[in-house]
Amino acid sequence: MLEYCPRVQFGKTHATVSRMNTKEMTEQQSLLTVRGLTCERGGNELFAGMTFSVNSGDLVQIEGSNGSGKSTLLRCLCGFYKDWEGEINWYIDHHPLYIGHKAGVSADLSIEENLAYLLALHEVPQLPLLIEGVVADAGLLVHLNRAVRELSEGQRKKVNLCRLGLLPSQIWLLDEPFSSLDGVAVDWLMSMIEDHRANGGSVVYTSHQAIKLDQKRVRLADFVSETIGACTP
Repeated sequence: MLEYCPRVQFGKTHATVSRMNTKEMTEQQSLLTVRGLTCERGGNELFAGMTFSVNSGDLVQIEGSNGSGKSTLLRCLCGFYKDWEGEINWYIDHHPLYIGHKAGVSADLSIEENLAYLLALHEVPQLPLLIEGVVADAGLLVHLNRAVRELSEGQRKKVNLCRLGLLPSQIWLLDEPFSSLDGVAVDWLMSMIEDHRANGGSVVYTSHQAIKLDQKRVRLADFVSETIGACTP
């Protein structure tokens, strides 16, 4: 069992976001650094000694087989998972925006109600035209006042992904964002990712799909020893 001592650091303070000045950001370059990260689940190590960094404009794919720890790694990065050792250091103005592989929306609320609640939760001014614009870009405007339970799985996934256009964050952490999306929706998401990168943002994501974008890769297999691999589920 790893010692319970998680160290997710934002800026210069632990567990809180610290805005860095322009000089610090210029010198730092990296928005995220991970050093010597070792993680376990159910008493078994998933990976050990992982080190990588994410710079402004990067697209980073986390690669690994089912059960290798891709989702767990994302949860470590944003502080939702605690069974790890090492260093996770963020140099950003806002907490990273994490979207898990599940829909993450209320089935009983309409699309508009879900997104309005999301904005209220994050204390972002609720601008109807902003919500309508993001929903229209997702091809869902005709369903704006429809209960989410009446939508298809792919449509529910797009509702969840609409938060990318509503919440400010320099880094997106996306768990299987392309699953359940048709070709048009994949193009829509890729366009949002490219726009985000063009504005200096970065994306770290998991996917089993081949995405034709310029990107870096973190392969979990590169951080698994033979001993670890023998006991990993």
